[in-house]
Amino acid sequence: MPDKVNGKALFGIDARLPNMGVATVAQAPVAGGKLKTVDDKAAMAMKGVRQVLRLDNAVAVVADHMWAAKQGLAAAAPTWGDGPNANMTTAAIVADMMKASAGTGAVAHNTGDALKGLAASRRRIDAVYEMPFLAHATMEPMNCTVDLRADGCDLWVGTQVPALAQGATAKLTGLPLEKVQVHNYFIGGGFGRRLEVDYVVQAVAFAKLAKGPVKFIWTREEDVQHDMLRPYYVDRLSAHLHQSGMPAAWFHRVTGSSIMARFAPGAVKDGVDPDAVEGARDLQYTIPDMRVEYVRHEPPVATAFWRGVGPTHNVFVVESFIDELAHAARQDPVAYRRALLKKSPRLLAVLNLAAEKSGWGQPLKPVAGRKVGRGVSAQFAFGSYMAQVADVSVGRPAKCACTAWCARSTAARRSTRTPSSRKWKAASCSAPRRRCGAKSRTTRGGCSSRTLATTASCASTRRRWCRCTSSPAGTTRAGSANRERPASRRRWPMPCLRRRGKGSGSCRLGSS
Repeated sequence: MPDKVNGKALFGIDARLPNMGVATVAQAPVAGGKLKTVDDKAAMAMKGVRQVLRLDNAVAVVADHMWAAKQGLAAAAPTWGDGPNANMTTAAIVADMMKASAGTGAVAHNTGDALKGLAASRRRIDAVYEMPFLAHATMEPMNCTVDLRADGCDLWVGTQVPALAQGATAKLTGLPLEKVQVHNYFIGGGFGRRLEVDYVVQAVAFAKLAKGPVKFIWTREEDVQHDMLRPYYVDRLSAHLHQSGMPAAWFHRVTGSSIMARFAPGAVKDGVDPDAVEGARDLQYTIPDMRVEYVRHEPPVATAFWRGVGPTHNVFVVESFIDELAHAARQDPVAYRRALLKKSPRLLAVLNLAAEKSGWGQPLKPVAGRKVGRGVSAQFAFGSYMAQVADVSVGRPAKCACTAWCARSTAARRSTRTPSSRKWKAASCSAPRRRCGAKSRTTRGGCSSRTLATTASCASTRRRWCRCTSSPAGTTRAGSANRERPASRRRWPMPCLRRRGKGSGSCRLGSS
């Protein structure tokens, strides 16, 4: 831990070898696309560039250092053929997923006859949830240093699966497994992304064309664009409510790609990916009739494990639907869950503790101009029990006072001054606290530049306001802040201070 704090710890991207080249990579922007053209001459003309390497769907520029490699790659200006997925869009993927989710899936869990109960229900609740693709976006982008020789290969890399990296390299190079040495470093974020070895295989493929050891680094843009994403999920849920408001029948169909089918095919049995339904088929809630199905549907996008894998989406979906049922039954969300957890005393105890510590049932503190609410979630995943309570406020944030003051013309600002007290009136102060927005823009005499995000207080006797550091073209008020500051310790809005001829400026928190 001390070495990680003081910077001595080495990560894959820190690997250094004598006479090592540094390369950065560009890949086909569309899944299945191919490299068409590269301007080798322009790339090699950049100072420090050593080589230009090509694969079917990627290009790498090797240089003395990363900056030269990036400059060389930019000069190479690769072009691409989009291939069979040229017209692929998110909307098309989602529409295809929705269509697949309407079909019948493999049965992951079945107790009683939920379908019969739902068919005869007079009090049925249906919901469809969609969970988006998610990138890992690790702090350390993908990288791998390769020294490939005729008698062996050494890898310097941060990976969650060194044995898989070793095996993939041996297969690609034709070397015996024992001739491939993996030097595994700390990883600057894995979350399942470094369970994959695609970046290692790519680096080794480039190394077969390179001269000497090379460190291959994906830029942040390449890393996010070519991440192996958490699957897009579509979940269809239905419940039949008893007269008491409790669910008597429960149906849940999960639709998404199967990571296990690729990563560990033997784990997929009877068409059910155990990871995709974890957190859905092992509910702690007592429901008489329950059916959980899984529909495997593969989009043309690479998917992989992501952090807490299956439960990251199933717990959200299940708990959201439980809230919908509690709302339909007009019951308190915690009390509703308590009634369903009689056969799971441990999770019930955790839920009760969370409710107690959070002050569940006590009135929420109002937040001016915003709606407030409180939510609860309970879950069982990876052998652990957890409950969570969140207090949330929702609404449009109040405008920063800076906007009101900067929006005034010079004449308007003068008109708001009280001659007798030489004080500036507050332009608008309806909320006790105001936050400066990301930007303040007006059509006349306004601040058109970025506003620092900070909170201004609007108390009746102590005021702090965002002030402008410049004013509309043709006006000069420099020094007026000191002349018009009241003698008391009370804080007042500062007048706009702008240099003549400048029409824009920045807003910051100021007090007099």
